[in-house]
Amino acid sequence: MFKLHSEYKPTGDQPQAIEYLSNGIKEGKKFQTLLGVTGSRKNFYNGKYNSESSKANISIST
Repeated sequence: MFKLHSEYKPTGDQPQAIEYLSNGIKEGKKFQTLLGVTGSRKNFYNGKYNSESSKANISIST
C-alpha cells in the first residue's frame, strides 16, 4: 500500500468519472475501462484509486 501525495485535484468530468468507476468496483464489476485523451490524467486516477483500495489495477496505453 502506498500514500499518494499530489498538489493536483480532480477537475472537470473527473470527479463524476472517479465516482462512477469506484462504484463499479464496489459493485463487483470485474472489468472497467477508463478512456481519455492524452494528458487527461488517467494514470493520476489509477494512482488515487490504488492509494485508497487494496485491489490491483492495470494501465495499458496504445
